[in-house]
Amino acid sequence: MRRQALAVLCAVFFVSPVLAQSAPGLIGSIGDIDDVVLVGIRAAIVQGKAVAILTDPEPAVYVVTFDTSHTLGGTWANQIHVVGGDTILGTFVPMSMERAIVRLRGDSRDTVLTFAAPRDLLRLTAPGAPSFTVRQPYTPDHRWTVMHDGTVAHWRPEDDRLHFIARNGERIEPVDVPAASERVTDVEREHWVQTVIPSEFMGQRVFEPLRAVARKRAAFPDLLPPVLDLLANPNGGVWMRRTVNASGEVWTLMVRDGTVYGSVRFPVGRELLSVGIGEFAVLARNELGVEMVERYSRPAWAP
Repeated sequence: MRRQALAVLCAVFFVSPVLAQSAPGLIGSIGDIDDVVLVGIRAAIVQGKAVAILTDPEPAVYVVTFDTSHTLGGTWANQIHVVGGDTILGTFVPMSMERAIVRLRGDSRDTVLTFAAPRDLLRLTAPGAPSFTVRQPYTPDHRWTVMHDGTVAHWRPEDDRLHFIARNGERIEPVDVPAASERVTDVEREHWVQTVIPSEFMGQRVFEPLRAVARKRAAFPDLLPPVLDLLANPNGGVWMRRTVNASGEVWTLMVRDGTVYGSVRFPVGRELLSVGIGEFAVLARNELGVEMVERYSRPAWAP
């Protein structure tokens, strides 16, 4: 079982404004080949003058200064948030549809919310390749994040609304999110094929025949889901991802009463990891495939 470690890296932050619908300005990066090596970056948290980065080479979670740690038993974590002395994790059980949002505080561990991943599955088979089962392309899925005050913001595909849950489990009035408007183009189709189907296994490209099958058999929708991901805004509200990074991620900021402030678009291939007071933390890879965290300035119009 892998261990997931949280590495804390410090950097000086600078703020410069950008316009909505344009790429934010690049401030700097962490993890280039001459810097600390980061492998399998899963998440990053911007806190003051520090960036906390969750990597994935190996089941424990280290809370920021590495003074305490929690083993996860038979579950794995794929999201981490730190707020008000709590560590909030997104957990899952491998080979199952079981998902949960878990709150760690000291030695206690409480479940805030449970839900199931969608079951709209496609089994791919081809001569000379092992069978492989995936979700149908861009199947709407549960998305969640933790807001600045510890409230969990949870998008539920069954009713297309953003729900709010306090850390103690109390429900708060949900709001509607803007309808889906981004079309699924050839870029999005190929992005799904390339990212969902593994490129190789133990050095062999055994899954390659499945890619041609997927291009023919996958049921691509006309539009992307309204929400592909969620990230908290430090001063309130949430950012909603509306596109994939192959066409340049577009993120829209909406506050709790449903007001939409605007959107930003990142360069092609970048993946937004977290939002700080004055900047974005973004996953990038150079021409050698080396991962790094780039820092981009936030727009002046965002509260």
